[in-house]
Amino acid sequence: MNSSESDGRLRSVGARLVKLGFADPDRAVARLAEFPDVAQHPHFLDELALAADPDLALNTTLDWWAQSDARLTSLWLEDAGLRLRWLVTVGASEAFSQF
Repeated sequence: MNSSESDGRLRSVGARLVKLGFADPDRAVARLAEFPDVAQHPHFLDELALAADPDLALNTTLDWWAQSDARLTSLWLEDAGLRLRWLVTVGASEAFSQF
């Protein structure tokens, strides 16, 4: 993929994030680019939109992801119920996102 294709795809993701309720879609796109395993999950963005604060849910999740081992992240990706409970909880309040 060349850089213009990549730029176009990132702009498309940014537009989708605006529709999903992100307050800072540019920062979200930049963060997602750092974590392709999460970003490429087919339901992740839609699930983030269910959080009261999708930006907070995304940032907390990616911070946790960076500190977690492959076993935990694999379980998280595979379990839709776990993922949804996590995103709704950490996206509800900064207090819940402190770990």
